[in-house]
Amino acid sequence: MIQIQALEKGYRKKGGGFVPILRIPELGFGEAESVSLVGPSGCGKTTLLHLVSGILLPDRGRICFRGREVSNLSEGARDRFRAQHIGYVHQTFNLLPAFSALENVVLGAFFAGRSGKETRDRARALLVRVGLEDRMENRPGELSVGQQQRVALARAMINAPDLILADEPLGSQDPETSEAVLKLLLELVRESRATLLMVTHDPKTAGCLDRQVDMRPFAVTCGGRAR
Repeated sequence: MIQIQALEKGYRKKGGGFVPILRIPELGFGEAESVSLVGPSGCGKTTLLHLVSGILLPDRGRICFRGREVSNLSEGARDRFRAQHIGYVHQTFNLLPAFSALENVVLGAFFAGRSGKETRDRARALLVRVGLEDRMENRPGELSVGQQQRVALARAMINAPDLILADEPLGSQDPETSEAVLKLLLELVRESRATLLMVTHDPKTAGCLDRQVDMRPFAVTCGGRAR
């Protein structure tokens, strides 16, 4: 599904000069594959998610999604690509506090150009699936951390995405809640035949996925520390 070739990402120094922080000669992710991205903080895990999703553009190299080079798309086209093909689960959930759980999930469909009764029915069905059938009208501030995370999962799945990107989705939860959310996430991903890329520092969590990719070989050391 995703093919990365000769990728470099870095920054420009004042006065000129390019400093690479991430180099990936070649890397691929298959259809319906679950992959954990592991390694210490600062080794490029979140940066890779942003590159794959088109939030960031590579300075060199190619990222292709089913043969289509994402970095060649305009900014508007990349926004549409994310809305239509990618579900993103953030560590901090990014729920809008003024909206109910149901409205937060429906908004995920709105940005993909979907609305109406069918979309709202799907949002309700997803919230039932994640165990929030009695909390749909509650706002994020009225929900526990675990419940907010379940809303975020439902929002990520609302458009039946081909690719799920999860950035430390279990990092702020207790072990019992983390285990339940991980199980639910993997169930949803496998049922939809989506590809999952998950950033995690937890070896146990990483071991639950099909494959692990250690990001350390791709991080360029600058000033004695991995960037």
